[in-house]
Amino acid sequence: MNLLAILAGGVGARMGWVIPKQFYSFAGRTVLEHSVQIFENHPQVDKIVIVMNSDYVDDAKTIIKRNNWPKVAGVIIGGSNRYDSSAAAIDYYMGYSADDKLLIHDAARPLVSTQVISRVLQALDKYDAVNVGVTPSNTIVEINENREVVASPKRANLISCQTPQGFRLGVISKAYELAAKEANFSATDDCGVVAQMLPKVKIFVAQGDIKNKKLTNPEDLAIFEYFFKG
Repeated sequence: MNLLAILAGGVGARMGWVIPKQFYSFAGRTVLEHSVQIFENHPQVDKIVIVMNSDYVDDAKTIIKRNNWPKVAGVIIGGSNRYDSSAAAIDYYMGYSADDKLLIHDAARPLVSTQVISRVLQALDKYDAVNVGVTPSNTIVEINENREVVASPKRANLISCQTPQGFRLGVISKAYELAAKEANFSATDDCGVVAQMLPKVKIFVAQGDIKNKKLTNPEDLAIFEYFFKG
């Protein structure tokens, strides 16, 4: 089976959002609705669960009821950060086969395309872990603690990561099992957990899309509206 967890547990406090950003709207629907709908429409996605902050579970359930998505199994409560929310989603799916594919997607990326989703699923036929991203448009440099440039990697060898990231369920669950035993473990995304805990697992990077932008600032909503209508 092809399983999906949509991470919508953030509350937006860090950026000063009045409500969690996944509940803001553009083009007539909330960010969360746009994010779920593209996977609901994808013929290869079999089951969807939404990971939500406990204070907003009822809001998410209201949205699910309004849309009547047949693939959405329900809402589960996430943790205090992205890592804990992914762990909750993995735990939810632990009764499934280790060979099943699990996609993990940020709800704050509402313009992910059918093509990107398909590329990740296709790559999982060969790899046990798949990232997705695009080559940065700007030059990226590495600096030291004094903000002095110490390296300037070639852009062709760099990737700006996006989601969904995909895994064989047995691989991502094992990575999180090992990470749970590490004191003060941290990772910025799920492929990072695999890279640290299972270094022998090769992680393929599927081609992403510049429209698959993460909602960070309120101004991004206007960009989403432009992309959606254009």
